[in-house]
Amino acid sequence: MSQPGSSNHSGYMHTIIKQIGRKGFIGELPPFCATEDFDSYLSAKTIEKRQAILKNQSRYEFSEISQNEKFGIAHIKFLRKMVDEGYNKHFRCLEEYLGFYTPPQRRILISKNLTLNQYSPFPAYSDIEGETLDNLRIPPHLTFIYIDRNIINPDKEPLLTMTLDMGNKEENIIRCDCCEKGVVNCYENPNCRCYQLNKRIQEFQLKRDEPPTEFNSFSPILFTHTNDYFWRCIGFSCSSSCSCKGHCSNNTFFMIDRKLFPFEMYRNDPLMGFLLRSPVFIPAGTPLMEFTGEVMDHVRKPNVDYAYQVTIGTDTKLKELVKEQPFTEQYQDLLKRIMNRNFHIDPTYFGNIGRMAGHSCYPNLEVVRVYKRSLSPAHARLIMISMTDIYPGTPLTIDYGKIYEERLSEICRCGSFSCPQGHHEELKNLNFLNVNT
Repeated sequence: MSQPGSSNHSGYMHTIIKQIGRKGFIGELPPFCATEDFDSYLSAKTIEKRQAILKNQSRYEFSEISQNEKFGIAHIKFLRKMVDEGYNKHFRCLEEYLGFYTPPQRRILISKNLTLNQYSPFPAYSDIEGETLDNLRIPPHLTFIYIDRNIINPDKEPLLTMTLDMGNKEENIIRCDCCEKGVVNCYENPNCRCYQLNKRIQEFQLKRDEPPTEFNSFSPILFTHTNDYFWRCIGFSCSSSCSCKGHCSNNTFFMIDRKLFPFEMYRNDPLMGFLLRSPVFIPAGTPLMEFTGEVMDHVRKPNVDYAYQVTIGTDTKLKELVKEQPFTEQYQDLLKRIMNRNFHIDPTYFGNIGRMAGHSCYPNLEVVRVYKRSLSPAHARLIMISMTDIYPGTPLTIDYGKIYEERLSEICRCGSFSCPQGHHEELKNLNFLNVNT
């Protein structure tokens, strides 16, 4: 068993696998250091037991300093971290938002760190008016197992597991050997295979007068049109398999992996689930986090609300791109079979904070695909990018999709001006892109 303070990945994986069965982690694992309640939480194998653990550890949060001062301190720490990481030039404007966000004076702290990883502290709060420790209700969906990388169950998805294993063989890995040492410039490097593929995928985007959406480590990722950008705006990033180790300008995950932005999960409406927000300002075009979960072909009905589709069997452009790659004949045949299926990332039981993003008819985040190492469904990763400037304390939201919107047509509580439940009929078909135009 891993001990508090342990950073042993093998101990972490052993404990996870022992508790949740034979699962396959996809990609390299991020730094991990177990919290004190890591073992006790994972040893609780039922939802009811985890609910009891979370309720028993809940407490009121009061501070000797004001909440405004508290989050002012959090903002200062954030700015210092930006400077330490070399982002001070890009985020110098954030200083004016210091102390902008003031949370409720009295809160119920359900968990100091729902991730169970000391390197990624994300607290969870109840801000529901009138709720006390006695009547506190822990929703079942808060009892998921936190993972920073997607997983596959080999027993449920044997063909996908085989595809992942074959795609990770040396002869099938898409990698570059153009740069070494330090943070290097793979982006726009004609000798970088990963960048060339990243550039090639830009051709999927609609031809317009505006410049294409570019997936770069250090420049904003901006969307300039409204037509199917999930299926058209795709990126390919360098990885730890490259000579640059992903420490380059062609890695969309570069900022995400450094966990620069603080987040908190909270619930302030008994008719809604937990939401997500940050106490600091987030500029437009910022890759904030990954949306992780279990990669699977068929998603059970109760889990559809949380799952996100990552592939579609009729994606002819991606299939043609796969044919262009110098993969082995066996891997090409396997990809041909697997890419006719519709895969999802389901965070119902295993996921991260990305699943806490709420629905909005006027969302401030977009979810897009970025591939690493190869082009199989198992190598597709979802990242959440800010589509507009997001002010401190603003709920982070995505569009849950047409089917979900139809179900919510009479009960949606997002409160946006374009919501079907709003009072502005002429604004209901607007979004951030055609508002700006």
